[in-house]
Amino acid sequence: MMTAPALLGMLLLATPGLAAYTVASAELEDYSSRPEFSPFVVRDVDGASGGKVVVLPETVPVYWEAKDLTNRLVKVLFTTTRFARVHVRVRAYFPTDDSSSFVYRLDDDITYHVQDWSPIRVWDIFGRTFPFVEAGAHVMTIIAREPGSLLDKVDFEVTDGEVFHDGPLLAVELETLATQGAFAPFAVETYTNGTGGGEYIVLPSGAAAQLDPAAGTAGQVEIAFSLTETTDVSLTLRVSIPAAGGGSFYCKLDGGAFETVASGATAGWVTLAARDYAQVAAGGHVLVIKAREPGAMLDSASLLAAAGGVSPVREVTPQPPPAPPTPQPTEATLPPFVVTPVPEHAAAQVSAAMLALFCVGAALL
Repeated sequence: MMTAPALLGMLLLATPGLAAYTVASAELEDYSSRPEFSPFVVRDVDGASGGKVVVLPETVPVYWEAKDLTNRLVKVLFTTTRFARVHVRVRAYFPTDDSSSFVYRLDDDITYHVQDWSPIRVWDIFGRTFPFVEAGAHVMTIIAREPGSLLDKVDFEVTDGEVFHDGPLLAVELETLATQGAFAPFAVETYTNGTGGGEYIVLPSGAAAQLDPAAGTAGQVEIAFSLTETTDVSLTLRVSIPAAGGGSFYCKLDGGAFETVASGATAGWVTLAARDYAQVAAGGHVLVIKAREPGAMLDSASLLAAAGGVSPVREVTPQPPPAPPTPQPTEATLPPFVVTPVPEHAAAQVSAAMLALFCVGAALL
């Protein structure tokens, strides 16, 4: 008799995609710059996955007709590479009876799904499965119905192909680009108090200043990214400038000219608004950050899209081509049907043998 675990194992092996999921996660606070986000606010909360949640303040009234709303929304962008079943999971915390629901829908579906629950004073996962989701770009709209519900993040799981979050913010730790061919004389160093990744890149003290950005490609990193639609893009960098006169570097977008980004000495790590790029076209782009003066410590770069989504340029895992169909035999390929004539004496012998068997059978009866 087959045991239950063995039967489950056979089902997992026999069902394509059932045993393997790919997951994309979205922190809801990343959407706080979008106009439809208000009156949501972002709060620091212990236990949240990114240390922050979005919440509708207690002074905002309950609103039951979600279909009429044009704000108090978070529109989360994601892309699937194949037709698939998509599991949507929202991590949330409901502290009271009056803060225990939210509403969500997929794309322009006329159905709004209400997540209504009794107070759960622990973090929990809520959501549903959408069984027939086409390959391509999608929008999951999360709507605040009651104030007080703490909404943390949303995960998308697919049973076939891959899924990606195309959010408004792309943050890149610059030390992860150290394997690029033109990285040197940039160097990776460790800072023990205050950087997101614990490491940063810097043109070391004693290295020659690069005052002509056109002189060569040495000492630069490239960030390849893609936009889902034409939009304004803001570039910020997390930097630390220990002394005046050592706080400049270059940046450029695509085929544009290098521009100098300069800063005086900073009191530790700060977020520097580097550049605003207007109406950057949908599609792929490359941002280049290049060393200029020794001493500028660069931790991370962030690209914020005013609309649509921004994401790293990805190499989608290629799917194997379908196997060619097995050729079916046709009239032209079938072997000829050959009739072999039986000699007359052989036919007579067969007939005599059959008659003898018949007589023996009759005698037995």
